[in-house]
Amino acid sequence: MRQTARRLLGAAALLVAVTSATAGTALASPGDIDPDTRISDPRATVYVGNLEINDKENVCEVAGLAGTPFDEEDGVKYELDGSTKINILGFEGYTITGVVVKGSNVANIYDASKVDPLTGLISPLNPGGNVPDISHWFLCAVEDEGEEPTSETSTPTNPGGENPGGETPTSVPTEAPATSVTTTTPAAAAAGANDNDQLAATGFGSGWLLVVGLALVGAGAAFVASPKLRGLVKR
Repeated sequence: MRQTARRLLGAAALLVAVTSATAGTALASPGDIDPDTRISDPRATVYVGNLEINDKENVCEVAGLAGTPFDEEDGVKYELDGSTKINILGFEGYTITGVVVKGSNVANIYDASKVDPLTGLISPLNPGGNVPDISHWFLCAVEDEGEEPTSETSTPTNPGGENPGGETPTSVPTEAPATSVTTTTPAAAAAGANDNDQLAATGFGSGWLLVVGLALVGAGAAFVASPKLRGLVKR
């Protein structure tokens, strides 16, 4: 009977000791955790304590990152690789400055200027030296500045419809009109031509006088030269 009681007391004492040790570990404050014992990724910096996106005012500042916190609810493109890894694919309109991956009460901080691409991101080791499931994550980002509009000179369109396509009309050189040369016939020549035309039309001209004159001269010469002709005339 006494031995049974002793065994029960021993088992109770052992249970109290184990429970006390476990409770001590669970109730340990973040200040009691050595970051060097939680390193799971040499690319990251271990932060001891809770970093929650709900504290939007200064959570990125506390993490040492510039910008504003965002997660999947804000349109961040990402994919999970199992339950312990996450890949950040992009965030349209923003430049990512870093990513916080939390597990338990510690978190890994990835600086985007040093880690590219942001893939295979994990949380720090748990007390047992294993990589735990990701309990929460978020990124910090700054909005991209819009490009300044460049002034472009556009060719105005002609409201009258002469240039509907908006193209600059090309002037086509016109050829000089051909100069017409008019030859003027003097009036006297024209009149002479008209006289000849009239003579040719009526059959009258000055040539017949020459013929008659020559005939008379020839007859006279023959009369003088021929004695027989003169005798005939005297008779």
